[in-house]
Amino acid sequence: MPEPSPRRYLFPALLVCFFLSGAAGLIDQVVWSKALGLIFGHTAYAVASVLAVFMAGLASGSAWIGGHGERWSRPIKLYAWLEFGVAATAAISLAGLAGVRAVYVAAYPLAAGSGTVLLALRFVGAAMVLFLPTFLMGGTLPVLVRGLTRNAEELDARLSRLYWINTAGAVAGTLAAGFLFLPSLGLRLTLGIAVALNLAAGALALVLARQEPASLSAEPDRFSAPEKTEAAPHPAPPQFPPAKFFLACFAIVGATAMSYEIGWTRLLSTQLGSSTYAFTLMLGTFLTGIVLGSALFERWSRHREPGAMTFAFTQTLTALAALAFLVFFTRLIEVLPPILRATHESFRGLVLAQFATSALAMLPTAVIFGFNFPAVVVLIAGPRSRQATGTAAGAAVGRAYAWNTVGAIVGAIAAGFWLMPRLGSFHLLAATAGANLALAAAISFASVSRLPWKLFAVAGNLLLLIAALLIGFSNYFYDPAVASFNTLMYWNLYDRPMTLRENAHALDIVYFRDGLNANISVARTDDYMALRTNGKVDASNHDATTQLLLGHLAALAHPPNRVLIVGFGSGMTASTLVE
Repeated sequence: MPEPSPRRYLFPALLVCFFLSGAAGLIDQVVWSKALGLIFGHTAYAVASVLAVFMAGLASGSAWIGGHGERWSRPIKLYAWLEFGVAATAAISLAGLAGVRAVYVAAYPLAAGSGTVLLALRFVGAAMVLFLPTFLMGGTLPVLVRGLTRNAEELDARLSRLYWINTAGAVAGTLAAGFLFLPSLGLRLTLGIAVALNLAAGALALVLARQEPASLSAEPDRFSAPEKTEAAPHPAPPQFPPAKFFLACFAIVGATAMSYEIGWTRLLSTQLGSSTYAFTLMLGTFLTGIVLGSALFERWSRHREPGAMTFAFTQTLTALAALAFLVFFTRLIEVLPPILRATHESFRGLVLAQFATSALAMLPTAVIFGFNFPAVVVLIAGPRSRQATGTAAGAAVGRAYAWNTVGAIVGAIAAGFWLMPRLGSFHLLAATAGANLALAAAISFASVSRLPWKLFAVAGNLLLLIAALLIGFSNYFYDPAVASFNTLMYWNLYDRPMTLRENAHALDIVYFRDGLNANISVARTDDYMALRTNGKVDASNHDATTQLLLGHLAALAHPPNRVLIVGFGSGMTASTLVE
């Protein structure tokens, strides 16, 4: 009786490694963001600097390691050493942060008057700590694809399964870090868990690399993708636009993904609160959608080959899902109260309500993003070369991942710093949906050869683009009263026989605007006026006595020459101290 082939167990065992790697990566990101936030603050500029360095490292590692991985004849062994490298550099990251903190504190008095210099300090400080471990992280996916893919027929299933398994690990790492490790263990031990996961993944991969042949044979295994049966020889591939066209489009997709995430986070944080738990659930929900979409592509690709119109169609579906969220946004505030009442306002009930709201808002669009990533990579690498080697596949994955990540960096900076303050979160989401539709029209125009179908596809997407502009920039769907209502805090405050939406409209919104770090609104009735930050009342005429008293009591107790007021609010406390 023949012994089972070692390759039969190679792929599932490496999936375990990649799951652990995904969990460790997100735990690292959460820890680093928290630690750097204690140094640089949690403003939009500080967060974007950290995020940009993190994603730049991923993009650089994916492109460089993916492109130069052919120098290694045993890619699984290379993957093991990449995991060890991530563990080593992450383990010393907190010590590096201590040095960054010392430099920043020393330089701050000299640069306090220059926002540009402070931003540069944040960026350089984050790069000193994050770039090397994220560079190594970025190389893991293309190296594994190269090690496990023998030809283009396998690329679909191998890539999609690796991608969704790694992202599933990221979901687990996000939830575990936000809900378990950080509250109970703190930053150092949480980072230690991530390091241990990287070491475990590297050690297992190193053991598996002993069974790795220097040149992968054509021996089938039960985890390979089912062969696509054809009645006739495979026809010549259609004439696609140049690969750089698809890569540029994929970069735009990365930019839209970050734009959606920023817009969703701002809109939902008003309703769900801005706690760590709320942000963890939003991120976990988005990543869960990526997992589901990539797993869906794995099943879909068993019987179909992705083409250019697959890419275009995913962009149209992405826009439609985002527009559906905008259409039903004003009804989304009705999701929380029934769940909170049914669970007696418990913490578990709050988490369930926040997850349900996040899922309704983000999950459909995120599923399409998850489907899109492996589809586009296969489009770039697979159809063009039916005899693609593992080396070619790994390079294609690295190149596509790098372009997508660079687009995400640009999208995060443009949406967070420029578009959000100018358009507002609701209009930003509508504009992003319009970008997806314009992208779908461009791909259709460049890829479809038959004129009637080309006109139909382009015209259909342009008509939907007009609809997106009407939905996003008309007052029929845009409702500042709902967008500025903090559902979590005030859902049971008003003892009135009205719906929550009607309660939100009980106050007139005389000012509402999204800023870099929060949205600000001014609400009033006949005898009431309030200043609200992310829907929470920070100052009102009903609080005037308290705010004035704070200044008077301090001045009476110790007549001041210099005063520090933490939080300007409405300016009432400050006004008492300058009289």
